[in-house]
Amino acid sequence: MPNNITSGGYYMTDSLTDIHGSLAEPAKVRTFPGGATRDLADHKPDYHRFLCPKVLTYYCEQFMMPKQETAAGRREADNWKSGFGKDVIMASLSRHYWSIWRKWDAHEMDGDETLQELSALLFNCMAMMRELMEEQSV
Repeated sequence: MPNNITSGGYYMTDSLTDIHGSLAEPAKVRTFPGGATRDLADHKPDYHRFLCPKVLTYYCEQFMMPKQETAAGRREADNWKSGFGKDVIMASLSRHYWSIWRKWDAHEMDGDETLQELSALLFNCMAMMRELMEEQSV
């Protein structure tokens, strides 16, 4: 077996041609046993390793609960994208963080209420990040 095989089952090679067959800078590629080639993935986001499906499922399910109903009716899942301002987000984020902190300090972090507070904190963090990213054109 060649010494350039990886634990992923592919070979590391240097490619000297681009997709048109012209000479190009050497690029590392993965060559799989069946002959398929792909560039290296180490510069690409690996979403499934950064995010937890169990947490995201719980988070989304929390916002499907009837408590999300308002006097105007049930909120659309993405109504937050219309924006409600950083001041409102920060106030909500602070309230939920404060609630979690009190539970932590009292050693009462168990229960569904804590998970709901953490979901609300995650919601506010994402909303604030979105606001800031839009301001900065990110």
